Amino acid sequence: MKLVIAVLLLIACCFPQLTFANDGFAALGVGGVTISKTDKIAIKNEVLDVSYDKIHVSYDFINESDEDEDVLVMFPLPDYSALPPETYILAQGQPADFTISVDGKPVAFKTQVKALLIDYEWKNNERIITKERDVTHILKGIGLSDQEIAFFPFNTKYVSGSNGSESGYKWPISDVLINNLSKAGLMNGGPSANGPEWENRIAYIWNQRFPAKTIVHIEHSYRPFISEGSVAGYSRLSNNAEFCLSQSQASNLIKLNNKKENRDSYGNVPGLNVKYILTTANSWKDGIRDFRLRIHAKSKNEIVSACFPAKIKRVSEKTYEVHIENFKPG
Repeated sequence: MKLVIAVLLLIACCFPQLTFANDGFAALGVGGVTISKTDKIAIKNEVLDVSYDKIHVSYDFINESDEDEDVLVMFPLPDYSALPPETYILAQGQPADFTISVDGKPVAFKTQVKALLIDYEWKNNERIITKERDVTHILKGIGLSDQEIAFFPFNTKYVSGSNGSESGYKWPISDVLINNLSKAGLMNGGPSANGPEWENRIAYIWNQRFPAKTIVHIEHSYRPFISEGSVAGYSRLSNNAEFCLSQSQASNLIKLNNKKENRDSYGNVPGLNVKYILTTANSWKDGIRDFRLRIHAKSKNEIVSACFPAKIKRVSEKTYEVHIENFKPG
């Protein structure tokens, strides 16, 4: 189980018609730092700040054992397809402006890249992986670097077929490489291939020492992936249950949506959806002993909503907060 914090930020006032080049892309939830299960190191407190353009997380960890602990810490990213989005909007992959600091000093981290062929099924709107095969070594043997595996070339051209010839996307790599990928079952098609078949599993990793009986302060931040276009904002035709709108919020949004001048070009009250996956606390001792979520709106007139197992309180014109002690998500 994992807790996905889905935050809806909506402008509650008249908005000009907005147009996006695509049909919209969904927010991708990214999470926090994790290690293998430990009964020695605990999260004393965590503060999660969420806004439309930045996720910032601050932790105080404490090693409660009598010995120093050297551990490999990971920041895992959600799996994503190597096939680039048709609109070339990077709504998946590695988040921008990612930074990590320990006790106020920046930390150098390595990027671990794995390419996987994945079989899955859907249950209750959640993707369940049934089988996976690591094909990273095959891709590297064919000649792809880690960077090319993680970010397959984007500048494609569509080649129209004539006289019975093939049509499809022309990728900016050699035909020999495309054919080798196709023969290995890792790319669909020949020289005018439809695209790569694998998914990427990326993690940022670094070695961290936790001295005995000592607090270590870790912070990380990045620019979140947000929903835009037809899948963002509020529509009476969409399922907004994941945002846990109150009755008064739903009523206000219906009134706004009833007026054409409040809608964007998709018929939505314009907004942004931000997601954060909160599962990593379960790796550490006792979950999160003191947890605070802060949601920062752009304007005091925005409607802010989020599904969370505690009441969200407005603490200032543009800030909303949740505080939970002894929190064990998932």
